[in-house]
Amino acid sequence: MTTLVFIGAYDAFLWPLIILKGPEMMPLTLGLYYFATEQVTHYEYIITYSLLLTVPVLVMFLVGQKFFIKGLQLGAVKG
Repeated sequence: MTTLVFIGAYDAFLWPLIILKGPEMMPLTLGLYYFATEQVTHYEYIITYSLLLTVPVLVMFLVGQKFFIKGLQLGAVKG
C-alpha cells in the first residue's frame, strides 16, 4: 500500500500545474512537461529525465519488495 501511495504522490501533475505559480516548488514530473515547447521538443532530454524519474520509484519498490509481495499474497484466494 505504501508503494502505491508513494507513486500516486510522486506522480502528481494536474494539481501542482493548477496551483503553483513559479518553478521553485514544482514536482519533478511537472518539470518534464516543460521540455516540450511549441517550437522544439527535446526528445533526448525527455527520455533522460523520464529515466531519472523512475529511479526513486524503483528504489522504493526494491526496498519494500518483500512487504509488497507479502501483501499481494495475503489478498490472494486460497484454493
